[in-house]
Amino acid sequence: MLENQEEIIEKVGMVAYEDERKFGVCSQSVLGAIKEVLGNIDDEVYRAGSGLGGGLGRMGDICGALTGAVMAVSAIAGREYSHRDNDQAKEITMEMARDLHKLFKREYGSTNCRDIQAKIIGRSFNFWDKNDYEIFLEAGGHDDKCPSVCMNGARWAVEIMVKYEII
Repeated sequence: MLENQEEIIEKVGMVAYEDERKFGVCSQSVLGAIKEVLGNIDDEVYRAGSGLGGGLGRMGDICGALTGAVMAVSAIAGREYSHRDNDQAKEITMEMARDLHKLFKREYGSTNCRDIQAKIIGRSFNFWDKNDYEIFLEAGGHDDKCPSVCMNGARWAVEIMVKYEII
């Protein structure tokens, strides 16, 4: 297995944190961190996370860090198109997604972007409203708030893959 799992988990978290600060799109920050540190996320998978940030198209629904984490574990452990009958891969991936969901619920009380914003910033924001988005930025939305959620999502994804002996 991995030589120093804790260092790898710490690194993937910090890469996700910094990526979200610099580039935004929480789902891609999680995917990109796992791609950079572990190297087993294809560009197509990373690209597929483009529209999931800000709670699915900046709509404040399901958290992009969660969807990016689920995409990462699915890309690494999920069943392939040519093996759609692989029930073992399907079940393990579903269990990992469930575990990620539980971690987000435990930490933030919700898997919903708007609810997570309210918990970590004190209110939710409409990312499509320029004034509201500016308030989000002034409140540290991309400085440390959302980056910390991405850090957790990336770390949890790797921890879960280690737990299930996927990596």
